[in-house]
Amino acid sequence: MFITDRGRPAHVLLSIADLLALSGVEDLELPLIQPSERARAADLS
Repeated sequence: MFITDRGRPAHVLLSIADLLALSGVEDLELPLIQPSERARAADLS
């Protein structure tokens, strides 16, 4: 699935199956960033 911004491709969404089917993916490293803030519960009162 391609997501466009004003008609220009901006993002591509792949399923896990599509990602694993790509060649060269086994060497892919994803830097994981730890969130610095935790989400707070919404005040619904």
